[in-house]
Amino acid sequence: MTTTVNPSIETTTQPSMTMTTKAVAKVQPVEPVAEPAKATGTAGDTTKIATAWRNIVEHPLQSFLTALIIAMLGYSFTTFNINIGRIDNRIDRLEDKVDNKFEKIDNKIDALDDKIDEINLTLTALIAHLGATTQVDAATDNNLPATNTTTHPDA
Repeated sequence: MTTTVNPSIETTTQPSMTMTTKAVAKVQPVEPVAEPAKATGTAGDTTKIATAWRNIVEHPLQSFLTALIIAMLGYSFTTFNINIGRIDNRIDRLEDKVDNKFEKIDNKIDALDDKIDEINLTLTALIAHLGATTQVDAATDNNLPATNTTTHPDA
């Protein structure tokens, strides 16, 4: 006994068993898509240009906004490069100022070093003149005697 429940599924029933078989899916032929004609020569170029103009005319807001975005991008890239040039000039000027300040500081440090050397020479000459070399050496080594046995000449 054969019953059809679904047109794509056929069921066969026998007294001792039930068997289901699936029908093979129908394949519908696909129509080949024709390739667009290749534009050659001026006739094809004219067609492309006409299509582009027709798109612009059919979508004026989209065309305007696209042109506006492109113009704004071009302007922003141009001003960005100009601003980078200005920033580079500012950085160069700041580097020059900082270098000048460091030179001034180095000159002041050198002048102070010269003064310290001059004071050191003066103190060394004074210590040698007073004959207190051993006492100065003891003072720099923190080996001063506990009591002061020397008398001051003015005392």
